[in-house]
Amino acid sequence: ALIYSLFNTGKTSISANFPPAFIASASDDKQSPSMNSIAMYNNWMKANENTELHIYAKGGHGLKAGNAASWINRFIEWMKLNGY
Repeated sequence: ALIYSLFNTGKTSISANFPPAFIASASDDKQSPSMNSIAMYNNWMKANENTELHIYAKGGHGLKAGNAASWINRFIEWMKLNGY
């Protein structure tokens, strides 16, 4: 699971055979902007790799506040859905 991605949108590319990515972030995270997670998701999609993205309105850095704390449940569901 990729949580609060530090992905640099202009310098990282995704190629075929990258591992699946579950990405979660919060819009109010000031340390790791959710736009980075969106860019990461888009790059995984462009590479035609398995990915899922969740962005919570509130949750802060580490997804500890509000309904963002439920990210682990979404991750477990994603793992089961994909047979992991």
